[in-house]
Amino acid sequence: MSIIAVGYILAQLNAQNRQCPTRFRSITWNEHIAQYSQSKLELYSFFWALKACKLWLVGAKKLKVEVNVKYIKGMINRPDIHPNTVMNW
Repeated sequence: MSIIAVGYILAQLNAQNRQCPTRFRSITWNEHIAQYSQSKLELYSFFWALKACKLWLVGAKKLKVEVNVKYIKGMINRPDIHPNTVMNW
């Protein structure tokens, strides 16, 4: 994750319980989004990846999300605390 761009990988487990990538994509932020704080960029990246993959996630019985930042976990676990920017997404 950077202030310039972000990427994601959607994977599924095969018969040997190994992750096999099925989709991957990256996006370059525009000047407006690139000015978000680091925590907002991380959370927006997560939102963007889930939104981009929603077609493949609908009906998933088990979903595991792996991110490399702890404050996203804190934001998700405390949904009652919303930054104003997040409310506009």
